[in-house]
Amino acid sequence: MKGPLSFLAVPAAVCLVALSGCDAGNDRTITGEYFNRSAGTLERASARIDSLVSYTDTFEEAPTALAGKYRDTSAFAVFKFAKPISGILDGLQDARLRLIVYDSWTEGVREFGVWDTHVNWSDTTRLAAENFLPGLGTPFATLSDTASTVSTMTFSLGDAGVQAIKSWGTTGAFLLKNTDRGDCMVNVYSSYSNSTPVLELISNTSAGLDTVRIKPVDTTYFFDTGVEGSTAGRLTGVISDGQAGGFVMHVSLPDSFSRFNAVNSGKLVIPISRNGIPSDETMHVGVSLLTAAFTTIEGAQTSTTNSFDVTVKPGDASIEVDLSTIFQIWNSVDNANHGLLFKPVEIASSPAHLVITPPDSIAVVYTTLPEVK
Repeated sequence: MKGPLSFLAVPAAVCLVALSGCDAGNDRTITGEYFNRSAGTLERASARIDSLVSYTDTFEEAPTALAGKYRDTSAFAVFKFAKPISGILDGLQDARLRLIVYDSWTEGVREFGVWDTHVNWSDTTRLAAENFLPGLGTPFATLSDTASTVSTMTFSLGDAGVQAIKSWGTTGAFLLKNTDRGDCMVNVYSSYSNSTPVLELISNTSAGLDTVRIKPVDTTYFFDTGVEGSTAGRLTGVISDGQAGGFVMHVSLPDSFSRFNAVNSGKLVIPISRNGIPSDETMHVGVSLLTAAFTTIEGAQTSTTNSFDVTVKPGDASIEVDLSTIFQIWNSVDNANHGLLFKPVEIASSPAHLVITPPDSIAVVYTTLPEVK
């Protein structure tokens, strides 16, 4: 049977070609129309980087707070407490602020201070350093530790601290940062964690000395990456875990780029001008296709299928991102290009940050495809 079946199959195929009348490189649609189905040649074009817009997020309900100084970065944290009841205040003898340390980084002296601060802040906005730091005066207490690891920080606030607590209105606050000698940054648990800071109040009551422990009603912090302005006339982008900051990059394909082109590759290589990742850590950078115009990080609308993470290590000199699929979407779908969102995957966990200077353009390799006829 094999012989006859094979013999019959050949004329059938020949007849099909004869009836279709196909030309080389063409095929017929279900309507009987012909279209050219041959691919063109590989070509190159340049996608232009139009702009880079930085943003910084708020620290609402962050489980940890950064404070201190590490390399080029600095931070301070503020802890807000409700005023204790009069029964505790009347006999208040001493007070201690106890903080649980999540992590620390140092290249010098580990010394911190606690200050009284009367500056109020909105719980939905970032702190302004110029409102808090000038005129701080003398700290209530300082703490210096030479141990290789530190799990807790306890500050005895003394008479000045006791008087400050007694003078509070409905709330009061303490500020934590490094002293002038300190060159260390700590990450302490905030009021939004299960290991919250504690204000210990030692009062003289009718039953004797009694210790009351109260938790803060709010915690927030300020973080400064030490990067300002532009670098060599180019916009500077900062991706910062501690600052909860990133940027939106706007990229456009050439106007002459045909919708029928098929993108083969488009790799973005972003030079890192400063790698501020601590030596024993890595940083995870999220890159997402924006599906609507960017307004705020909380309101950002991104594609779940075109979002990915890039791991950056200490010492890395660049970030590489494959934008082939995203370029194809921008080229084939009207009004799809709202830019790319770069952001840190983790927030408030370390002083890790990257400073980048984007290139002028991105090389795009594509295959030309003629229009359907």
